[in-house]
Amino acid sequence: TPVVGMLGLADPAPPQPPTVGGAQEGMELWMFGPRESRNLAGSAFEKVIKGHIGGRIDSPDSAMAMSVVDLAIDLACTSLTPALHDISDGGIAVAVAEMCIKSGVGASIAFTDWIGLFAENPHRFVAAVPLESAERVEEMAEHHMVPVSKLGAFGGDQLVFDNGGPESAAITLAEARAAWGDSIARRMG
Repeated sequence: TPVVGMLGLADPAPPQPPTVGGAQEGMELWMFGPRESRNLAGSAFEKVIKGHIGGRIDSPDSAMAMSVVDLAIDLACTSLTPALHDISDGGIAVAVAEMCIKSGVGASIAFTDWIGLFAENPHRFVAAVPLESAERVEEMAEHHMVPVSKLGAFGGDQLVFDNGGPESAAITLAEARAAWGDSIARRMG
């Protein structure tokens, strides 16, 4: 499998760059970039759950990609969002679970379609947004012409995925941490 490695330099370096584990109780969970999709082509979900990889992924949009990257850089340099995470392997559900595990705080996510939780569409990231930064962060997203969606909030000791119906689910942070920490051993054994 070909692998591409990249290294970047931020000059000047952000004074307090965001981390995956910077979310805190009471912060909002936002997604930046194109809205969720129903496309699971090439996703970890399709591989792990369906045992298949195929289909056609959503087409990349170079203008949106640049806008999203520029926004992420601006957010990192302003220290308005203490936690940022790309949406890639596993989609929104896995990105938020990783943020919660690293931060030691749960989250509640409202969703309309569970497929959208696992889609790995390009040009998207999630962030923990403190309430006092919300207006400025929204202005920055507008300036970069990047769509923003408020998905939920951080707090408690559970990851709650809520669509108001029978597809809603919850897992304790301890259970998520154990599943995440033991994932390599389970796949090898």
